[in-house]
Amino acid sequence: MENHNLIVVVGLPHHGKSTFASMIARAQEGKKGDTSDIVIREFCTCQDLNEDHVRGNKEWYRPQLVALGNHLCDTKGPSYLSRELIKEGCTVIAGPRRLSEIEDLDDPFVVWINKEDPDETPIIDNTEVELLKERANLRVSFKKGDTQGMLDCAVGLAYVAHFLFRDN
Repeated sequence: MENHNLIVVVGLPHHGKSTFASMIARAQEGKKGDTSDIVIREFCTCQDLNEDHVRGNKEWYRPQLVALGNHLCDTKGPSYLSRELIKEGCTVIAGPRRLSEIEDLDDPFVVWINKEDPDETPIIDNTEVELLKERANLRVSFKKGDTQGMLDCAVGLAYVAHFLFRDN
């Protein structure tokens, strides 16, 4: 069995990546980080904007944030955003959008998350949907509002991760 030391949660925007990653981190007493946190931090520094303002208006800023995220990964290395979070002690990372961002990491355990909501039109950005789904070690799908199902799955994954991460 491979020795994964990092869990990465991927999926489309607004599909619960951050929520699910938080649940996993809490269950394993780890730390969660979002790649968008690094992008927003750098964006706000460059634009002299307040981070809370940008977070509160994230959809309005989305095209600029996606472009900056791409630029950072293209110029500082594909896994730059995740590696910054790892330096901050994160053991669960939500949000990589391109396969190269994951392939540049040291064998993470990748979870694809999908929210089933027939009334919602998915937000399409630079997420490499099919490539990330194919790379995922685990694919999970929840109905909109199924917080208990998410929590049960996250706790189960955290339990299994304890054994995956243990040194042989």
